[in-house]
Order: sequence, then structure tokens, then C-alpha cells
Amino acid sequence: MELKFKIGEYVRYCINGVCLIDDIREMDILGDGNNKMFYVLSPVSRQSSTISVPADNDTLTSKMEPLLSKEDIDSLIDGIETNVLEWTDDKKRRTEFFKSIIKDCDRQSLLSLIDCLYKRRAVLLESGKNLSSGDEAFLNQAEGVIQDEFSFVLEIGKERVSDYIKQRLNK
Repeated sequence: MELKFKIGEYVRYCINGVCLIDDIREMDILGDGNNKMFYVLSPVSRQSSTISVPADNDTLTSKMEPLLSKEDIDSLIDGIETNVLEWTDDKKRRTEFFKSIIKDCDRQSLLSLIDCLYKRRAVLLESGKNLSSGDEAFLNQAEGVIQDEFSFVLEIGKERVSDYIKQRLNK
């Protein structure tokens, strides 16, 4: 079996964020004597955790992606204005839509979701209101995924990623 990644590489593994491939080894996870090859990942933000991904499972390995470059990140940020998400007042539809964005982990969609929720928050603040707890949770999840990779690649603290994005948009 040809492997997509090598030991020592950093990848983004969807909502787990940036992970180091610590090992690629055969394991008998089910205890049935049937060894399979696994990528052993260590999330950078949770160093005590490990994730084992079956190397022959295309669905799971497709969620392992090479990290973006600084240029790729800048290009994604520049694309926010052309990938605008429209706010919907229908909470059920909005929740399902936001869940699908988080689940898919598409970087451009996550950035568009963050932008949409920032804009909604600003509108609500004008009338003395806040985002609902559900919308705030989606914002936190999307920001977490984006901040993890962007801070790692850009070598800045996670708390500075939002400022980096805002500066890039105002250039």
C-alpha cells in the first residue's frame, strides 16, 4: 500500500487541528489478529492525545491534509469577500447548515462562517443583543479549527489570528 504521508510530517486532521505524524505502524486494534497499517497522529494543541487513523480508510485519510503555506492562507482570506454566507433567521436551517460546515472542515467555508457570525454579532450589538449560545458555539468551533492551523503556519499566537485576518482584509 502506498502511503500519502510520512513520519515527521505535520498535517491538518479536520477538527483535531494540526497534528504531527509520530508513527506509521501495524496495529491489531480489534484484537482479532488482523493487523492494519495506521497513521499515529499527535495533535499539536493536545500533546497528551494520540489519534490512530487506518491508512487504508480513504474516508478518514482524506481528512488528513497538508498544511497551507502563508501564501495559501492569504489567498483564502482574500476569498472571504467572494464567498459570503447569507444569514438566515430560520434557526433550524441555520443550525443544520453550520453543522455541515463544521463537519466538512473546508477552510474557505469555515472562514466564511466566521465572517458571517462576526457580521451578525456586530448587528446584534447595535441593539444591545448578543449571538445566541448556539451561534456562539459554532463561531468558537470554526475559530478553533482556523486558529490552530493559521497560528502554527504563521508562527503567531492563536489570539493574534483574528487580528491577522482583519488586517489582511483591510489592506
